[in-house]
Amino acid sequence: MDTYKIGKTENTPEVELNHETGIFEIKGISRPENVQDFYDPILEWLENYLKESKNTSLIFNLYLEYFNSSSAKYILIVLKKMIKFIENGINVTVNWSYDNGDEDMLEVGEEMQSLVKFKFNFIELP
Repeated sequence: MDTYKIGKTENTPEVELNHETGIFEIKGISRPENVQDFYDPILEWLENYLKESKNTSLIFNLYLEYFNSSSAKYILIVLKKMIKFIENGINVTVNWSYDNGDEDMLEVGEEMQSLVKFKFNFIELP
């Protein structure tokens, strides 16, 4: 299984899904023209990782400066995928980072946390 990487663009975040370390990161702005084309390979990679990985923990670092409503739907799907990891005995840590004073992004993270029903770490960046 290979590490999955996407470089950030003006409309899409940087993504790195590392099978060796169990660290997944999505950082930047998410407003792709075709959100399904962008997020479906991530979901497929996660599904394969769940089947093939021997890691007992997974860290999901999520830092989005902005995302549109279409991306929000897929981010929630990715977060719900973490429930499958937990059900399979994998310790999942979600680090939801947001810019200093960005209360809106904090509130969105808290809402997503309530929807998936597991705890996030909220990290306010300087």
